Amino acid sequence: MVETAVGWMGVCGTLHNGVLRTFVGYAAPGALVAAIEAIDPEPFEDDWCPELRERLCRYFDGRAENFQDVRIAAMWSTEFQRQVIAALRAVPRGETVSYQELASRAGRPNAARAVGQVMASNPVPILVPCHRVLASGGKIGGFSAPTGLDLKRKLLALEQAQGLNELS
Repeated sequence: MVETAVGWMGVCGTLHNGVLRTFVGYAAPGALVAAIEAIDPEPFEDDWCPELRERLCRYFDGRAENFQDVRIAAMWSTEFQRQVIAALRAVPRGETVSYQELASRAGRPNAARAVGQVMASNPVPILVPCHRVLASGGKIGGFSAPTGLDLKRKLLALEQAQGLNELS
């Protein structure tokens, strides 16, 4: 667990499997612990990947970090989901894409709604930067993190993202 500019954050995973889950934007450490325990009733605190922790801290301090090399546990079951995640992980910091554009990049230009479902079920925000996906016309769209759209706006502002028409 670490306190960041957007709230408390935690990462669950193992060196063997990679990152299983990220928790972002919690108001207090207790809220973060409760969220983790809802997934795993017997979690243990272990700094299993100090390099990733340090990189995430740099990211939340506003420095450019790319997480494409971070191993994420295999959790997307369909080829379409894997294509969407791969296309999204290639979107660099400071850039945004629409659900429609991400669907096209994943090879399914008519699947914008399905892309939205993949984003809504993303267990590893930041590492898979679903906050960079906007609705058409640069609208904020959705975000299923604890503080929702407020957190999405903060993350996009942190990255100095282009393309969002409603940051304030």
